[in-house]
Amino acid sequence: MFWRLKSKVILLIILETIDFIVKSIFIVGVCKIGGYVLNYLYSILIYMYFLGGMWKNNSNFI
Repeated sequence: MFWRLKSKVILLIILETIDFIVKSIFIVGVCKIGGYVLNYLYSILIYMYFLGGMWKNNSNFI
C-alpha cells in the first residue's frame, strides 16, 4: 500500500514538473513571438509617421 502511494506521488511530481517546463517554454515562446510582432508593428508605425511628416512638408512646397 505504501509503495503504491509513494509511486503515485513520484509520478505526480514528475508530471507536474513536466507540465511546468512545458508551460514555461510556451510562455517564453509566446513572449518572444509577441516581441517580434510588436517590434515589427512599431517599425511600421515609425516609418509611416516619418513618411507622413515628409509628405506633409513636401506638399507645403508644391
